[in-house]
Amino acid sequence: MMLIFEADKTSADVTADLLDPRLEEQYDWAMFVDVHELKGYLQYPGSRLYPLTDVRVIYRPLAKGKRGADYVKAKVYEEFWYHNHIPVGLKRNEQLKIAPDKFGIIYVQPRDGEGDHLDATANAVVRIAADLWLNDVLLGYVVVPYNLFDQMVSELGRFNFSKSASINSGAQLTIHLRSNPAGRDQIFFYQKGYQ
Repeated sequence: MMLIFEADKTSADVTADLLDPRLEEQYDWAMFVDVHELKGYLQYPGSRLYPLTDVRVIYRPLAKGKRGADYVKAKVYEEFWYHNHIPVGLKRNEQLKIAPDKFGIIYVQPRDGEGDHLDATANAVVRIAADLWLNDVLLGYVVVPYNLFDQMVSELGRFNFSKSASINSGAQLTIHLRSNPAGRDQIFFYQKGYQ
């Protein structure tokens, strides 16, 4: 089965509340990855955890095609903490309750001036994508700011994602990266043992 969705439905004004009505037209669920540095947190002489980056994954179920139906407020699903690019903590607030074959989107939006944490962001996105894939949930797109597209591509490469597919039997984990505003669009395939 092939799913086709309009490319221009990604919006620059999608915020962490995920209330954009255009999302409800095409998706069953949406996530927003909010990234920021915890300035001054754990900053003391001898600290091995400073600086610390906080990556919050905000989730909202949607009722595709039924605007405003079954309204559910967006809430923090998971929170990751990174020291430099190394994961040091995770708090999952609840299990995702997304039925198999439901189609969704992830927005990555670093706070102004904090786009240099894409190493942690890419790690969180890969973890989320793998979790969704293992539960047969369809991840349509990961949307990143246009000016951070190339940097996100580089970071995905660190996690063995490549623009070319390998010949594998069975399903293969993919991440469809799209820029916002539109203009850049690429599918990346997980390559086991890729260097």
